[in-house]
Amino acid sequence: MNKMKLCAMLVGATLASGGATAKTLWVDDFENGLSKWVGKSNAAPENFARLENDPVNAGHGKVITFTSLVIEGAVYTQTSFNHAELKKPLKLEFDYLGIPGRGGVAGDLGGYIGYARNSSPGPGAENHRWVGGTNPSYGVYKGDNYIHIEDDGQWHHYKVDMSASDFPNFQLMLEDYAYANGVAGDAYFDNITLTDADGVDVPPVKPPVNPVKPIDPVKPPVEPVKPPVNPVKPIDPVKPPVEPVKPPVNPVKPIDPVKPPVEPVKPPVNPVKPVDPVKPPVPPTACQCATYTSSDHSLNLPEIKMSLSNGLTGEATGETQRFTGRMKRFELYSTAKGPVYGFNVLCDTTAEVVTPNGNPQCVSTLENGTLVIPCVEIPANGLCDDGSGSTKKCTTTEKYEVILDKITYPKSCNNCETSDGGMSFILREMKKLEATASKTTVSTTEIKSSSSSTTTSSSTVIVK
Repeated sequence: MNKMKLCAMLVGATLASGGATAKTLWVDDFENGLSKWVGKSNAAPENFARLENDPVNAGHGKVITFTSLVIEGAVYTQTSFNHAELKKPLKLEFDYLGIPGRGGVAGDLGGYIGYARNSSPGPGAENHRWVGGTNPSYGVYKGDNYIHIEDDGQWHHYKVDMSASDFPNFQLMLEDYAYANGVAGDAYFDNITLTDADGVDVPPVKPPVNPVKPIDPVKPPVEPVKPPVNPVKPIDPVKPPVEPVKPPVNPVKPIDPVKPPVEPVKPPVNPVKPVDPVKPPVPPTACQCATYTSSDHSLNLPEIKMSLSNGLTGEATGETQRFTGRMKRFELYSTAKGPVYGFNVLCDTTAEVVTPNGNPQCVSTLENGTLVIPCVEIPANGLCDDGSGSTKKCTTTEKYEVILDKITYPKSCNNCETSDGGMSFILREMKKLEATASKTTVSTTEIKSSSSSTTTSSSTVIVK
């Protein structure tokens, strides 16, 4: 265990041992995470701060720093203190380190410590006060006995008296000031302790581990032992041992026992079965492609695999959900060349997939706002060879790989949020997978679902 954290633990033990009048209200050395803190507006503290190892290796272990520059506090203590029941002035002790050279100005890196009514205090001295900061020239709302703290690349220990008498209840708060000349992550705090006016508790005197025992009183002298009336006779001397009997010169050898006859080897009860021949690999299941219907301008998706994320933090959970659904084309906005269309998910057509597609390469995937559809069958119109040297009109289908991007509803969007829809998408890329079975001549593939167009020479595919 490092020296600084050992000292902090000894102080905490002293504070918690109890004294005549002193009372320890709160202490944190950040060795056990950020569980004692809450972020601005009751958000997770990790949205504004993080724990790091002591950046100057001065024995502080884990310390807190900040991921963004804010005003009116970044993180607040979970505990709210009622000053009416406390002996004032209260005493706040803490360690601070400001590191210049990371893009900030020495002496103005923005580390501040103070107190507020709650975790959403708002502006004004009636809502929050600062008791220590790096630049004394700023017009911040200063509390009792405001002190200046140093930004010189070294750890400093500070103690400040604070009454918080103007707030009935308050929470301690920390921040990296947005209007200072520092950058996020150059201000650090550690070993924060709040006590009442008597400060560090004095432990009671413990009794000695091995107290001195009282001396036994002097006993009277013991009477001398009288000689026995019948004295014990002396013991006869020990006689020499009798020589042991010598073994015979030619002892009789013992007869070997008769060995039982050897039993014949029995055949095994469970003979080894012959190894089955290696079976040929099972060919993959054919793809079930998505289909585009021209009559109602809909895109039917048999299976979509969507990666799930935490709704609060936005981080991926590692779990997936599979569902089927239908998308409907709608007008996104107009250009000089004509309207640009998007696709909207129809919520009332979605359903969970119970039996996944046998071929995982055929499944559409939705991840990070991008929908990849590996196979879409689209109707194609063109002129086909009828086998006699002439051509005729024909209708067939072509298969494409399609990539759509989620729309974030720009102001120019005319109809992004439809009454029966969920997420909306716009085409990013479309790539043909294979040629059609019939021969076609002189045609153009025109994609009208985005502002760009893709042209091929096989048939006419119109997504309108």
